[in-house]
Amino acid sequence: MRISSVEPCQAEPVVDNTITPVPAPAIKGEDISTILEKFTQMLVSAMTAKPNTNILHTHVLGKVNCHFCGGKGHILPNCPLVLKYIDEGKIHKNQEGCVVLSSGAYIPRSVPGRWILK
Repeated sequence: MRISSVEPCQAEPVVDNTITPVPAPAIKGEDISTILEKFTQMLVSAMTAKPNTNILHTHVLGKVNCHFCGGKGHILPNCPLVLKYIDEGKIHKNQEGCVVLSSGAYIPRSVPGRWILK
């Protein structure tokens, strides 16, 4: 008969699973003051900046055709035919000032032709 040696049982190490809260880093008053000052400067410069006129869409009367009738020298809001159709009740302007059908629906973009009327 053979006798084997038995090793003593070792206990597993105990692990502490509790989470210790880490205090938030303190923010210095000078840092907040500097950040707010830079932010204020950015707002002021954005509000006082002049718009870039190169990117604005401008109409030069006589060079642009009316999108409604195709005539020169006026644009859709000032088109004599638009005003006539409004008087006849065929179209009207909505709250935003857009020309819409008498039902209130926008004029479909799928209307064939280059201009809305033709």
